[in-house]
Amino acid sequence: MIMRCWFCIICSLPLVLTGCVSTSKKPTILGSPGIVGAFVHPDQQALARALAHFAQANLLVYEQGQGSELALAAYQRAFDADPGNHDIASRIAVIALHRKDLPTAVAAMEASQHSAPDAYDRNADLAAIYQIANRDEEALRLYRRALDIDNSHAATTIAAAALYFRGDQVEPAISLLEQGFRSVDDPNLINIYLYEQGRRFVSNSAYAQARACFEALRAHEPSYRPAIDLILAELYSALGDDAKVIETLKAASELPDPDPDVYAALARAFHRQQRQADALDLLTQARLRFASDPDALFALGSVYSEMEFHKEVIAVLAEARQRLDAAPSPTEAERPPLSEGYYLILASAYDGLQEHETTEQLLAECLTAHPDSHRAMNFLAYLWAEQDKNLPKALKYSLKSVTFEPKNAAYIDTLGWIYYRMKKLELAWATLSKAYEIIGDDAEILLHLGDVQAALGNTEAAVKYWTQSVAIDPAPTNRAVQQIDAQSGMSGGDKP
Repeated sequence: MIMRCWFCIICSLPLVLTGCVSTSKKPTILGSPGIVGAFVHPDQQALARALAHFAQANLLVYEQGQGSELALAAYQRAFDADPGNHDIASRIAVIALHRKDLPTAVAAMEASQHSAPDAYDRNADLAAIYQIANRDEEALRLYRRALDIDNSHAATTIAAAALYFRGDQVEPAISLLEQGFRSVDDPNLINIYLYEQGRRFVSNSAYAQARACFEALRAHEPSYRPAIDLILAELYSALGDDAKVIETLKAASELPDPDPDVYAALARAFHRQQRQADALDLLTQARLRFASDPDALFALGSVYSEMEFHKEVIAVLAEARQRLDAAPSPTEAERPPLSEGYYLILASAYDGLQEHETTEQLLAECLTAHPDSHRAMNFLAYLWAEQDKNLPKALKYSLKSVTFEPKNAAYIDTLGWIYYRMKKLELAWATLSKAYEIIGDDAEILLHLGDVQAALGNTEAAVKYWTQSVAIDPAPTNRAVQQIDAQSGMSGGDKP
């Protein structure tokens, strides 16, 4: 290193002060190398020359910034005088990268590494330059070599794992990170990396790779459970491994301090597998276990809602409301409003029981507490359209909800259905067709398209859409079934 000799530093000061310090805005250039010989012993001339060029380069960086061409040249001269000096090589690489001169950066770090091939930092730094240059195989080889020398560096372990991931080599990446957990100075950095890398994989729908990351994270850091269990359950579900979903959530539910969301997720998993008895039994256990937790009760109520157990939804949300009302609060004015989700789930339950007045009342309360709830606007607008009442206000709410989510097919379907009720059939057809283009085959939208065609007098087209609706949802509650039956009856009555 160029700072290793105090004698050189002292002897070079006159040179630095007289030959390298700029007294004007014009950059200065070091004079003849022969000057150095007047100040130092011949054995130290090269080192003194390196120091002088190094000092000059630092000044040029200060004056001109990290992209200085003159600073780069001065650092190069310093490196020529002290070959293999890693500090100088690193500075050459930094300036070269600022100048987008990748070959110069690579050459400097290669020269440094070749002079001391068993030094950790030189292998790691050259690997980083190769990685920037997209020379991944060489970068990975040098990262592994650096880790063979010193495996305590989390950043190098992560960099090597990232290259494995980039090459779609998931198993070697995970294996390396698992080794790192046992050797690096700060294992928490690997925890953070695994979590963030897993999230990136999820955002790219690379669920198998994400699963590997979160499984490794769960194995190393049990304290992250049950949050990681919930993530893994979602990934297993996306990968079609229902057995693993159940296994993971069951294990999470048996933790000493289980999360109510785990119970809710497990009940949903049972429901998806048509195991209704297991789902209901689990929800009953959870209601007893979390009876004093209103948030937990709300989570359970949302599962009952998905299962369309409307009376249970009403009961469990009533329990949640009681717990909230019993909680101490300084004043009624300071009590936070009930959530949008609470109102919507409860309104949906009453709607399922055909108690429309209560449904309307709850949605109105929701809009009072949450004036921008486009979900409540759409729900109420559709409810009124179904009952063929309050159509001007329904139209206002529907148009506003669509401004929040212009590509929400359900919202657009509501708008089209309101136009139908208002006898604006051409506008209804155009709007419902747009909803169909967005979402494709949907039983409700196809039903409405058939209704519009029937109103336009196109019976054959109407039956076609109703038939498509029934093919998706053959339940007797689908009004398309009744429409087809009615049309068949009319056709039969016309026969001689």
